[in-house]
Amino acid sequence: MVKAQQAVKAPWHLWLVGILSLLWNLMGAADYLMAKMQTAEYVAMMSPEQAGYFNSLPAWITGVWAIGVFGAVLGSALLLARRKWAVELFAASLAAMIVNLLHGFFLAKISLSDIAGPVENAFSAALFVIASGLLYYAYRQRGAGVLR
Repeated sequence: MVKAQQAVKAPWHLWLVGILSLLWNLMGAADYLMAKMQTAEYVAMMSPEQAGYFNSLPAWITGVWAIGVFGAVLGSALLLARRKWAVELFAASLAAMIVNLLHGFFLAKISLSDIAGPVENAFSAALFVIASGLLYYAYRQRGAGVLR
């Protein structure tokens, strides 16, 4: 006879991490949408160099950016729903971020470092650390049986 899996109670930190990550990733999605829609408020915050960078992005990197942003939003939502697929979505989001950062710092006609300097480097590093942390957290929660 096969034993039914015991339901594992969600720890309090799952809700804290899930809600904070969802809010954080929704801000990233809003940033993506404003950049793509070129809202007046968003464009007004950019330097001419930054606007040139975003206007010169090839379609493939825009798609990679979308996978990163919306994969993270969905990963956060699935984390809150306690679904194991949160791990794969956070992994896809992190992989897309890495491709996007490699493009932005090494392959683009205008480097992100050139237009924003050390601030962009620090922000990119923080994004990478947060995304890696979310992937690790979801992986651990899946392993603990919290995500099903």
